Amino acid sequence: MPSEPSCKEYACNPSFLGNATGILKVVETILSLICFGLILHYFRGLNSDRSYGGSALDQGAGFMFCVSFGFFLSSALMLIGSMMHPYTAHILPRTIFESLHHIFAGILFMAAGTYLLIQTVQKNNDLKILIGIKDPGYNGKIAAAVLGLINGILHALSQNLTNKIRKEG
Repeated sequence: MPSEPSCKEYACNPSFLGNATGILKVVETILSLICFGLILHYFRGLNSDRSYGGSALDQGAGFMFCVSFGFFLSSALMLIGSMMHPYTAHILPRTIFESLHHIFAGILFMAAGTYLLIQTVQKNNDLKILIGIKDPGYNGKIAAAVLGLINGILHALSQNLTNKIRKEG
């Protein structure tokens, strides 16, 4: 077990990226950022073509926006902390915070991804029937929903890995 860190000992811990926990944390952080970026890109008023007066940020997109930003931020902070010092990488998976993070991220990403997927398909079908146009943010929202579902699965896998680490000691 690493010794207690002092303020002068903070250095890069690249070995964290060489294990399953580190790789999963990087992938979860990147997927959260991509989901956030996709929704942010389509967060604009669509009045420019005058054929559709709505906004691309409906309830499903707003839910995914909040979930992806929140878990991007917490995953990125845990990743940075684990890369700053071996002690952090050693102790963090044994805390209740990491377990709660993965449980809530898994549930919320699955819920947001499913809701966004269903709402986007329904909205696109309604727009085609009513006014004959495709939802301008359709492809981006579908991609964000699928990536959110994948991220939810990865968080569930991370929770299983965290439980194994905790049991080992």
